[in-house]
Amino acid sequence: MLKLGELLILEGLISQSDFDRAMLIKARRGGRLGPILVDLGVISQPTIDDLWRRKTVAPILDKAFDAVSGGAFTKMPGRRINYIKLIRNESVSEDLMAGSRFCGLEVTIVGEATIQIGQSVSLPVDFSIDETTNVATLSDAGQSIVKRWLALIERNQSKAA
Repeated sequence: MLKLGELLILEGLISQSDFDRAMLIKARRGGRLGPILVDLGVISQPTIDDLWRRKTVAPILDKAFDAVSGGAFTKMPGRRINYIKLIRNESVSEDLMAGSRFCGLEVTIVGEATIQIGQSVSLPVDFSIDETTNVATLSDAGQSIVKRWLALIERNQSKAA
């Protein structure tokens, strides 16, 4: 998975010189790249958030929805994920027995979204994503919603054809 700076440059949202300037500031002051770029006025936070949803969260959820639906989700034309709630949590894992105070950073995304195909919208689906492994887990209710809703959409598309 590409890092934020690489994605922003590839998408043409910032220039290499903007990235280099932000990285110099980051090296001097510390902090995260996104807020530094926003402070410099190079890009807005909503633009960064949209890119993160499209390039990081959506592909991971596509895989989870496909796993539950037997591959039906990504075959649906015009599919869309509508985010209701999306929260990125960071926590430091410690292992004092190993003699280290800092062992790693665990990043988890928790959220709720609906799936939209054409004018049809599913019930909300709860999920969590482990950013270390890039794997999403749907709640039991979410799995049931995805299975039943996509099966209903497939039946309706078959009848219309």
